[in-house]
Amino acid sequence: MTQFVSDEVWTQLDPNVGRLPRRTTWRLAIGAALALLVLAAASAVWRSGLVTNRLVWDDMASHSASATHTFIEHSVEIRNTGWVPITILGAAESGPGLRLDRIDGSFPMTVEPDATVSFVVRFTVTDCAAIPTGAWPMPVRVDRWWGEQTVLIDIPPMPDQDAPAFQTYIGEDPNAIPWQRQLTKVACGG
Repeated sequence: MTQFVSDEVWTQLDPNVGRLPRRTTWRLAIGAALALLVLAAASAVWRSGLVTNRLVWDDMASHSASATHTFIEHSVEIRNTGWVPITILGAAESGPGLRLDRIDGSFPMTVEPDATVSFVVRFTVTDCAAIPTGAWPMPVRVDRWWGEQTVLIDIPPMPDQDAPAFQTYIGEDPNAIPWQRQLTKVACGG
């Protein structure tokens, strides 16, 4: 076998050529550890509810809704999925075709972590044609450490009372319509 590099040349070569100095290696390792620590802390702060709201519609709570020829009422159940308490200052507002009459609930109310609060909103139907046909989230004013903030709580759609009975489907109800449209069908005559 032919030897391209003699043993004498190999002994003269430095085996550490191209290797980072030990100090640089330690700096990189410490920098990577600190970056992971900052990322974990930022994720924890985000999940805690200190930066973003962690209020959601509580699907597990019992809900009620009713309608007459001039009024609609809907119970609102909100759950705090964060790790810190959140104070709700107020909720709901009038919208196109609907005038907010009253809210049955005492504000401000504090929602503890993983707890649910509820209140009932009552609207007067003022213009059937103006009522939003799409999703209409419930605005909720909360007290944050930097000031007041309005968060929108998505109220799930309701089954359409005019949908065919005994229909089978997988996933979301294909006949579900926004809550305000379903409740105003009574007031607006269909």
